[in-house]
Amino acid sequence: MIDILIITPEITKGMKSIGSKCLLNLKKNMSVLEYQISQAQKINKISNITINIGFDYDKIISKLYRYKNINFLINNEYEHTNQAQNLITYINKYRPKNLLVINSGILIKDKIIDKSFLNNESKIFMLNKPKKNFTIGSSLSTNLEYLFFDMEQSWSEIVYFNNLAIDTFLSCDSSMFKQMYLFEAINFLLQKNIVFKKIYINKNNIMKINNAKDITSARIFI
Repeated sequence: MIDILIITPEITKGMKSIGSKCLLNLKKNMSVLEYQISQAQKINKISNITINIGFDYDKIISKLYRYKNINFLINNEYEHTNQAQNLITYINKYRPKNLLVINSGILIKDKIIDKSFLNNESKIFMLNKPKKNFTIGSSLSTNLEYLFFDMEQSWSEIVYFNNLAIDTFLSCDSSMFKQMYLFEAINFLLQKNIVFKKIYINKNNIMKINNAKDITSARIFI
């Protein structure tokens, strides 16, 4: 079984008065988060899918009432913690053997992440060309050395951790991740000699929603 974690707790800049961007409607009866769930379900029909929530958590749970096989992990400290803390909380609670993580607002098309990718070594999903809203990346080297802002090769904000990577997280003091972004947690693993294989996604098969202004493009995308 593949564990999938969709991280959504944060208040996106400029969205506090509007609400969580994961609740923005892409079309009638389908929010951003519901689209993400539908794509996660297609990766592997027996996946264990958990939605990590914080801001607007009550509205999100209410919106997803018809999804019977979805787990919720609530971060009540979402205003004082960052992405990596949500990841570590999940790992400490569920002790998964493997884990695919998808960040908030990331939309993919069908069959972009084949279940065959989700085994053996850890994987980092990169875009084949730069694209708007994807600001974290790596160098053009074959091996992933580190992730940071405004690098040559854009990261999709999707990552797969194998058992070795998860055990490395479990061996550390979880408090050190409290203010880390997800990419910083990946950099931490790289410093511990965890290897990530690069998997390339065509930039036309993925997009990121940062705020309500991106919804028009997202409706065309899906």
